[in-house]
Amino acid sequence: MAYADFVTAMMRLFIVLWLLSSSDDVKKAVAGYFRDPKGHGSKMGSAMGGSGESLTLSRTNMSALKDKLEQAMRQSPQFES
Repeated sequence: MAYADFVTAMMRLFIVLWLLSSSDDVKKAVAGYFRDPKGHGSKMGSAMGGSGESLTLSRTNMSALKDKLEQAMRQSPQFES
């Protein structure tokens, strides 16, 4: 057995052990991600807001995007200025 195969098998083992000891919410989020990695079908793939939304960037809308990001950061309770 090659070393890379051994390391891959160990990584798989630790991921399975981690999933077995995780809460139901984490299991549902991981299962949702593997069903739809890009988040197009449903919001189960990620608990993060905005998953599955596409964003088109251009030079004309960069300032509007910056303003939206700053506003979202000000509203976040974890953000301290």
